[in-house]
Amino acid sequence: MTKKELRIIYREKRNNLTDAELEKSNDLLLVQFQAISFPFIVCLLSYWPIEENKEPDTHLLLNSSNSAILNFVRLSRCRF
Repeated sequence: MTKKELRIIYREKRNNLTDAELEKSNDLLLVQFQAISFPFIVCLLSYWPIEENKEPDTHLLLNSSNSAILNFVRLSRCRF
């Protein structure tokens, strides 16, 4: 299976999610993200999720008051 075919399959799966399923998936993703240790990260890149594509809400990961990553990463420190 090619990368293009996989993208099509998973885009369809995302588009078929109900709002409740999408919210649950975002919550589960946040729980998994909070369980990771981030002492080695200096810079973190993310993306702006496209709601129409039902992409995971990455803002939850960075805006969570319980997010462990905020203890280690300050986006202003990123230099390219």
